[in-house]
Amino acid sequence: MTNDVDLWILWSRLGDEEFYIIVAVVLYYFLPRLQQGLTLITAVLLSGSLNIALKYTFNLPRPPDPLIDVSGPSFPSGHAQISSSFWSSFSLMTRNAVIAIMSAIIIMGISSSRVFLRAHHVVDVIFGAFVGCALGCASYLALRYHSNRGSFVGYNVNVGIAVVLSVYSIVALRAELDSSTALLGLGLATLTALPTLKFIETVKPSTLARMLACVISIVLLLGAHTARGHAPYVRSACFYVAGLCAFLTALALQKFLKRFLEKSKQ
Repeated sequence: MTNDVDLWILWSRLGDEEFYIIVAVVLYYFLPRLQQGLTLITAVLLSGSLNIALKYTFNLPRPPDPLIDVSGPSFPSGHAQISSSFWSSFSLMTRNAVIAIMSAIIIMGISSSRVFLRAHHVVDVIFGAFVGCALGCASYLALRYHSNRGSFVGYNVNVGIAVVLSVYSIVALRAELDSSTALLGLGLATLTALPTLKFIETVKPSTLARMLACVISIVLLLGAHTARGHAPYVRSACFYVAGLCAFLTALALQKFLKRFLEKSKQ
């Protein structure tokens, strides 16, 4: 079983950045509080942007003869870092022992897969997991600060750092432009939407509005993802629009459904 390359590839896929962006958007709509989903989105944005900046600043080589297609420098592991950010913040939010154990298993499985597939050195995944957990804690602290003070300042700081790091990767490093521009667009969309979230929570979109908004958001994000190879500002703009829709579609649909139901009763 430990020598099954296909199994390790499957574990590795669970660490893909795109996977966590989609999952975070889904949870944004269906967790009890929007701020909980926002915490996960922030963790992924901050972790992804920092990982690219670190990789191309250190610019260390990968192990020879990888068993899968890999590109870019090796240190630190993006899969280990982003998955650790997501699952550590999710575990801290839920404070559920089962979720915490499941999260640890997933992080260890993803990290082990990257070493077995010779995509990373052991130190890459250890450092990536450590940084990822630290960023997960930072995202969770933003949620705690909001819960205690009612302020989004923690989210603004975390997402602001992610935006600055993405700009640094695009302008100074010219590194992984497809990922960096996507993170920049989503980061700017998050900063734009933050002032409206308090109002959205008071409206409390219905389950139907959340489901429709979730489907629309995923379609838009996948559509923006197809803009690979375009100019950085075009791809950033696509993800900015898709991200903004992901945050605000539920509110628009709730208003539409409310008016539709009111008219149908007349």
